[in-house]
Amino acid sequence: MFAGAGAANNAWVMDGYSARGLDKKYASNNDINSDLGFANHIMKTLQTELAALGAPVCSTWGGMNRGTSRRTTTRPQGNSSLACVADANLMATRVILLMWILASMGVCIFIEQPVGSLMEKLPRFIQFMLSHKLWRKKIDMSDCCPPPNALK
Repeated sequence: MFAGAGAANNAWVMDGYSARGLDKKYASNNDINSDLGFANHIMKTLQTELAALGAPVCSTWGGMNRGTSRRTTTRPQGNSSLACVADANLMATRVILLMWILASMGVCIFIEQPVGSLMEKLPRFIQFMLSHKLWRKKIDMSDCCPPPNALK
């Protein structure tokens, strides 16, 4: 979900797995915040067998946006009168629902968020974490992406 440039998909395919990316930049019916897009995500979720990676838009969840989003640890929903915050809240809620479906199917779930993201403070996310075993892995982005000058 939220495959962007498809780096994770490509890596899994190169390792011999079948993988597909869902991202609204690929097709409008992949926008998880639309009814059709969410239905499409549910359908693809039900077809998942091994693992699922979700990288919900993080721009309003991190520290850099706190002044605008008004998110805090005690009020992670933030200022939902702002469209960007309301959209991020809807996306997170729908991702958490998909996580429940995936967990019920025994699928390994990966959710990517930057350090300091308040998404995990949402009551629905907390409820999911209390019901399932969870591991946290911090990865320095410089360890997984070549420096820009290395691509020349």
